Amino acid sequence: MGDRRVCVPRLDGDGSSAAALGRRVGGIMVQGELRIVVAALATFVALAGMAISVHGLLYGENDVMLSGAIAVGVGVAACVAMLTLHPKDVESHRHRES
Repeated sequence: MGDRRVCVPRLDGDGSSAAALGRRVGGIMVQGELRIVVAALATFVALAGMAISVHGLLYGENDVMLSGAIAVGVGVAACVAMLTLHPKDVESHRHRES
């Protein structure tokens, strides 16, 4: 089914991007397919949390609004945590270069 890696551009010493996002040249690949799936699910949790918060605001239900806001926070935090490069990703990239 093709290659399922996400390319994250590596920054040079001067702060410029060595490769444009989406290209594989000079980028560090995040190979955790499970992490990408969890990040996608976390995005939907955040979207559902927004809908729940709006529902709580419209109908004056403070507990519902608060639980929706918590769901948004958890979803965003999980998405960021799953898509952040881990030392294991950088280490495996260095071994492949040499």
